[in-house]
Amino acid sequence: MGGRMPAEVLTAAAAACGSDVLTVVVGAPAALGPWPAEGHLLVVEADLERGQQLKQQLGEHPKAVVCVEVLAAQTGQAVDWHRFNDPRLNGPQALETLRPLYPNLQQTGVEQRSGRRLEDVLNAWVNQQGLRFKPELELTLRQGDPLTALQGLGAWLSQLRVVQLAIRGASGHWQDVLAGWLGERGFRALEGPAAAWQRDPLATQQLVVREQELRIAELEEQLSTQAVRLLLAQTRHEELAAERDAIRVERDSLQISLQELMVSHEELRASRESLQVAVEGITAERDAVSAERDAAWVERDSLQNSLQELMVAHEELGASRESLQAAVEGITAERDALVAERDAVRVERDSLQISLQELTVAHEELGASRESLQAAVEGITAERDALVAERDAAWVERDRLQISLQELTVAHEELRASRESLQAAVEGITAERDELVAQRDAKTAHADELEQRLEKINVELDEILKLIDNKEEKE
Repeated sequence: MGGRMPAEVLTAAAAACGSDVLTVVVGAPAALGPWPAEGHLLVVEADLERGQQLKQQLGEHPKAVVCVEVLAAQTGQAVDWHRFNDPRLNGPQALETLRPLYPNLQQTGVEQRSGRRLEDVLNAWVNQQGLRFKPELELTLRQGDPLTALQGLGAWLSQLRVVQLAIRGASGHWQDVLAGWLGERGFRALEGPAAAWQRDPLATQQLVVREQELRIAELEEQLSTQAVRLLLAQTRHEELAAERDAIRVERDSLQISLQELMVSHEELRASRESLQVAVEGITAERDAVSAERDAAWVERDSLQNSLQELMVAHEELGASRESLQAAVEGITAERDALVAERDAVRVERDSLQISLQELTVAHEELGASRESLQAAVEGITAERDALVAERDAAWVERDRLQISLQELTVAHEELRASRESLQAAVEGITAERDELVAQRDAKTAHADELEQRLEKINVELDEILKLIDNKEEKE
């Protein structure tokens, strides 16, 4: 076929169809013949000037529509539209592709056009005509890429009944391409010189059956996949339930350990307060004894000063024997009294020293008691460290509680330094415990969500099984 088509192609095609058939011509012929009374005609022309001429020729005919569009695989796709000295060859094919067939062909220009899918053109035509159904379709291809036009039919492919190829030079390339593409979709070639194909009802029915079989196989595969997913979801649900129970047991154990540590902390704090009261009492008693001792030393120093003064007076009275003798006797008596008083002071000093030693011994005993208490605290700390080591194997959610317990342990070791810091650590542990409770609630909510998803999957599986049962009943 040389691509030449008579001017009456539009009228002949429309005359052969009824009022519910749409004839689509991609690329208008040079001239239009008389328009028949029945049938719809849609002309898709890429050239703007040629499209305007066709609109003028068709006039106000209600069943003839001309639209200026370049067909493409997707609406909005950029298409390079080549123009040649032979306008019948204008289209997306470059000069290098056509030159082997037409040695004298020359390119006069190229422009970039925005393509439109044939399905969108047909849908727009249906809306413009106010139709509520898609009429049967007869397609004549005279311009552009015929395979792209066919691939752009989309849902309209089911309405296609006849395809005619009238592009110049189609016998060399497009006819073989379209024959294979249409043959796979239930069309058979018509006898005659023209390249034309018509839908084969038997082949179309076989294609429908094959598509249904593929759909059934796809549904069965989806069913198998859903069953595997259901099994995995059930297994995961059981694992989550077991994990939740283990976390609850671990949480209860940690709460018991925390309560035991808090009780131990209270006991140590009470013991510290009692020790502080005892130490304060001993310190006050020691201060009182030290004050009495200092007073005795002052009195002794005063007596020694008096003795020195008497000695000076005794030397001054050496001139008079009688007076000196009398003074000596008096001084001797006073000295004896001072000696006796000095001895009493010494005895009292010795007694104070003994009391001081006893206080020192009591202080050392208090120090030993404090060291024993420190050893007890260290034992508790070691026990707490063992608990922390056992908790190291728990999940990430329990690590935060472990950190809080470690902070409580540090606060416990610093118990003698600050009661407020220990209270802050206990409050931190309480906050971490609340966070663990919140995390537990979140895991519970997640498990509930998984159960809901399982129920939804079961519903979908039931629906798929019903579809399969319906198919088997129909067969």
